[in-house]
Amino acid sequence: MTVRPNDKLQKIKDLIDMSQLEEAFQVIQKSFKGITPELAWNEIALIYINKNKINKAIECLRNSITLKPSTDAYINLACICVDLNKDEQALNFLYSALELNPKDELAHNLISKIFYRHNKFNEAIYHLKRSSEIKPNQEGIFFKIGQLYDQCQLYLDAIDYYKKDLEINPNNEFANANIGHDYHQIGDSEVAYKYYIQYVEKSKVNSSYSFLLYMMHHSNKFKNKDFYELANKFYLDCIIPKLQDEGKKLYKHNLEDLNPNKERIRIGMVSKYFFSWTGEKWILELIKERNKDKFELYIYHDNQVEDEASTDWKHQSDQWFNVSSLSDKEFADKIAGDKIDIMIDLLGHVRGNRLESFAYKPAPIQVSWFGYFGTTGLPQMDYVFADAQVVREGDEQFFTEKVYKLPHSYCFFKPDDYSVALTEPPVIKNGYITFGAFHRFSKVSIEVLELWSQVLKEVQDSKLYIKAPVFKDQKMKEKIKNYFVELGIEETRIRIESESNKEDYLNCYNKVDISLDSFPYGGGTTTMHSNWMGVPVISLEGDIWTYRGGGPLYNRLIGHPELVVQDKKSYINLAKELSLNINRLKVYRKEFRGKFLNSPVCDAHGYMKDLENALATAWQEKAKELLLIH
Repeated sequence: MTVRPNDKLQKIKDLIDMSQLEEAFQVIQKSFKGITPELAWNEIALIYINKNKINKAIECLRNSITLKPSTDAYINLACICVDLNKDEQALNFLYSALELNPKDELAHNLISKIFYRHNKFNEAIYHLKRSSEIKPNQEGIFFKIGQLYDQCQLYLDAIDYYKKDLEINPNNEFANANIGHDYHQIGDSEVAYKYYIQYVEKSKVNSSYSFLLYMMHHSNKFKNKDFYELANKFYLDCIIPKLQDEGKKLYKHNLEDLNPNKERIRIGMVSKYFFSWTGEKWILELIKERNKDKFELYIYHDNQVEDEASTDWKHQSDQWFNVSSLSDKEFADKIAGDKIDIMIDLLGHVRGNRLESFAYKPAPIQVSWFGYFGTTGLPQMDYVFADAQVVREGDEQFFTEKVYKLPHSYCFFKPDDYSVALTEPPVIKNGYITFGAFHRFSKVSIEVLELWSQVLKEVQDSKLYIKAPVFKDQKMKEKIKNYFVELGIEETRIRIESESNKEDYLNCYNKVDISLDSFPYGGGTTTMHSNWMGVPVISLEGDIWTYRGGGPLYNRLIGHPELVVQDKKSYINLAKELSLNINRLKVYRKEFRGKFLNSPVCDAHGYMKDLENALATAWQEKAKELLLIH
């Protein structure tokens, strides 16, 4: 419990600190003439608090306040209320303390903590900032404010306060990490890397390497060789030491379990995101099509939170386990104990991964699929499932795993059950072209914005409609609009909105004539939504997985490779060409949804057959190999 005794009574404080409560009580009694009665009551209350006699303490503090209200008594009462989960009463006492002394930094700090506990982050920020103004030298105060701004997704303000923290404490590696994370969120991956790499070099932990790998895919600066080298460094710095610790060894698998012609293969899948709002919901549609006679499915959900989609997973799988409370080694033990034949990782280096569990090799065959776009760096990961579009011939050298290329697409998509009608291209009514970009804004670098501005300059009177959650921050809206102005684009030509509910979001595509893709990390879900809503996506193709998936992949799958370009000049020219061909936009609007729904990317039955063939092939190949070794 946090309490604040009166600083003048040092002798009493010392006795309390030494747990000499009776002596302290006697000193207070003898000192009654030397101190005011209200202070004496406050000090007696502290003794009762130390004795855990809370009711007596409250009685003494109320006596103190009755004689003469003081900030100390109100704050001590508030602390008791907080411990008793009576936050509303605590706030009342703290506000009373501030009426007596508006510059009491401890009262502001405590109010901030209470608001934070109730997810009232704006109120928490206000009081913590007031505390920092009153006493700016408080340890970690600016870092805490930055964290609160992060909770509100106000990344520009968060960055400012993390930088203030670094001025006072330049060795705070967590401030560097958070600044890197926040620059990434606002699309400045170059600066993000400079800050985050400092954290990685000091921390050398699994999650820091994973996020750095994920972040690097958003910058044109990095190539396949860079991802491969960092993934290997992750293995050397994070995994090898764990395996060597206390002599931990890889699992040995029974020869009798390695029958290449096994009738029923036991498949395991793990993710932190078996929810209705994540990409894993699409895998749910796939497993409904699986051959249950040939494949037995174990699902490992690594999250305490579950929703209605999680319930569907339970019904569709043969076994469902929540493994969020298990350590990496305990989870590996679980996989081995369940005798999983092929264990599938759905996250790779995405946040919340369990790569450390895979490092123990709990299953004889281990596969990385669906959620990531490169090598894990683990020699214990046998395969990565990709396709010939995202991993071209010659790129296999950048994988520690064997690359198995699915015949059509490594991705699958099922449109949401919303009856969103298609409209005619809005240019017909507006008289001008509206370009759209609804990506997660971390994909939208300065280089992307510059290319989009060139498109706007070349297509007369055109406008750009940008939509992303980050724009709940008014400062971000102003920052991006100002940047376009600096590039010579009038502010009136830029429309910026934050996120909306799913149906409204999909309807926003009816306000767009042509979608502009990001690079090197192209749109995934937004590209599929755009195609489903009949809006063509101009995509720039490059030489890494994220540069080839998304738009380039989906445009080819629906039969429109003409929407894929190889350089920025062609990107601009294609935007001009489509803008002048309204009839072509009408045809796209009319045909795209049907083509998309009938393409391999939406064919659950066909995709599952391809996946089952991949799993069966992997089992036969690896089982034979393991038997030969033994």
